[in-house]
Parts: sequence; structure tokens; C-alpha cells
Amino acid sequence: MSIELLTDNHRESVLNALGESQQRIYIVTPFIKKQPAHRLAQIIQKNKVDCVLISRFNYENFATGVSDIDALIELHQAGAKVLALKNLHTKLYLIDNRIVILGSANFTNGGLQGNHELSLIATDESQLFQKCDEYFADMRAAIEADYKGIVTGEWLHTVKKKVQQLCKDKKKNASTVDKTGDLGAELSHKATVEENDTVQDFLQLKPKKKTQNRCWLKFSASSAQRKPYKPNQIQPYAFDYNKEGQCATYFSEKHKPRKIQEGDKIFLALHSWDKNGKACPIIVAQAFCHEFKEENKLDEDCQWPYFIELYNEQALPEVSKTIQYGVPLYEVVEALGTDMYASSQGTNKPLETLLHSHRQQAYLELTDKAREYLESKFRE
Repeated sequence: MSIELLTDNHRESVLNALGESQQRIYIVTPFIKKQPAHRLAQIIQKNKVDCVLISRFNYENFATGVSDIDALIELHQAGAKVLALKNLHTKLYLIDNRIVILGSANFTNGGLQGNHELSLIATDESQLFQKCDEYFADMRAAIEADYKGIVTGEWLHTVKKKVQQLCKDKKKNASTVDKTGDLGAELSHKATVEENDTVQDFLQLKPKKKTQNRCWLKFSASSAQRKPYKPNQIQPYAFDYNKEGQCATYFSEKHKPRKIQEGDKIFLALHSWDKNGKACPIIVAQAFCHEFKEENKLDEDCQWPYFIELYNEQALPEVSKTIQYGVPLYEVVEALGTDMYASSQGTNKPLETLLHSHRQQAYLELTDKAREYLESKFRE
């Protein structure tokens, strides 16, 4: 275990840490340049690691060379998942489950080598890593819930064309591109971790007492696993149990449930069809959660090896016959609107966006209103 301050050796320390990665690389950086991005792309392909990059998209920044759209294109083509967040300022690097780097350094030549920067690199400091990982997971989930923040190859090339046009306009002193503001997701709340009173407390990571349990909506499997629809089909629902006979729900390596704590409430949903044959997630059960632990992992190689144990589990009365008697997710979203999810509460997100917020998500945090609404369904 070690914590080290980086002053003038960012490039060597960061690139060495990235090069030794074996599982995942998660980066948050407003600005990114070609040279370090090219090195990262090589690492992704050579080490075959999962890479997620959250960055800032701004036409003016690209046109003036503060950041490079070509760097983002290369990383996307190398297999990195790229997300766009407005007004981003965080600089954070998470490598495997061991190394966290946070400070002032962007993923640029200046940030890693030329500028006066100060960062902290921590290795095998599990509690610090967990806090930073939760911060990243919170930010990522909120961005992915807003379709404007999910970057595609087509979108990248569209941005590049507009940047090229903006550069031409500058030479002609013309203006044909709307360059105001950032592109991407706009979060209604900031990603957070528990605050500590002093620097010493932060480094020692003294935990604070939890004051309120959270509530989650968990999606089992994915829409790709949805069975073909047949009229009047029967799909009984049954809880999953681990080898110890404990009720459990399962997660992939990519979506470990690190944010779920002891005593949190969880509602379970399956990708299926409603009574009218409409494809949608169906909420079928509720339970309480035991805290997630890294050792909660199946021995066999499978798509969803990690699990949390559940207790006081309760299925809706009729879903043991067929899950079509559960609660369609769209029904809850239409009833509550932006009060459905913690990430949408207080925003003006359109209903269509909210109806698709569950896509590519393993679990989402619900509001108190959503919890009360769903609990009432189990009392009917």
C-alpha cells in the first residue's frame, strides 16, 4: 500500500501504470491529446482491457487545439467507451482495482509533462480506490442515463467535420458553426463521495455513519436475453439462489454493485413483454440487500459472476404464474416522470429520454417517490 505525490514525473508514472493494466482503465479528463491517446489505444488493444473515457466536447476547444477530436476517435476505434459530459473539470484515473490517480493533470502532453501539475497516486489503498470508483460509477451512470452523453463513431465524425469547418471559418473570419457551449450530458447533480472533515481524515479514510438507506432498481440479464414473444405465453418467475442457498442477484465484472450498501432496498426487473406484447422491463420482486463484497464471486467463468445476497425477498403475487403480471417499467416512469430516478429528479428531461434511461444499465438509483410507488404495488 502506498500514497505518493506526483509533481514533475506525471508522464512516466501515469503511462507506466496504464501499461501494467490487466483488467480495466477508467479515465475522467476534460482535455485529451493525440500522443498520450495513441499510447493508450495501443495499451487497450495489447492488454485487452476494458476502457471507459469521460471527457469534455467543445468545438472551440477542438478548433484551438486545447483538445483533439482525432484522439477521441482513435480511442473509440481501439474499443474504448467514450462518454461526453458538459462542464467537466475532474481529472481521475482508475486502473484495475488497485491504482487511483487524481489531481490536476489532463491526459495531454502539457498535463503529463510540460505544465506545473500536482497529483496523488495511490496503490492498493482499497478504501480510497472504492470511494473514487463510486464517484466514477455515479458519474458514468448519470451520463449513460442521458442519451446525449453516449458517444458513437458517427457522432465523433460529425463533430470532426464541424471542427474542420470552424477552423476554415476562423481563417475567413466567418461563422457557420454554432460553437457555443459544450456537447454531451448535463447532470442534475454532481457525482459525490462522502466528504471528510480534514485532509488527515481523508487519507486515513475514516468512514462516516450512513444516515439513510438508498433504493435501487436492478435489471436481470439484458434485452438480448429476452425470450421471443408468444401470445398468452407463460413465463413463471422464481428467485435466484447461490450455492449456499441464499437469495442473490448477479452482476457482470463491468457493473459490480459497489455502491449498494447493507440494508439498501432493491426492486428486481426482468427484460420481457407486457400483457399486450410490448417489449419492456417488468418489475417482479423486492428485497433488501447485504453489502457487496469482492469475494462474492462465482468460481465458474460466466457473464454475471458477481452477486449480492438478498433477504426479506418478496415477489408480486401473480408473477409465480407468469411475469407478465408484474409492473411494466414504463408505467412507473409515466406516472412519476423525472421523480423516477435520482439522476433525473429536479431536471426537465423529456419523457422519451426517461423511458430509455435503463438501457445499458445494470442498476439505477430510485427516488423516495419511486420507492413509495412501487412498495404500494406490493400491498395491493
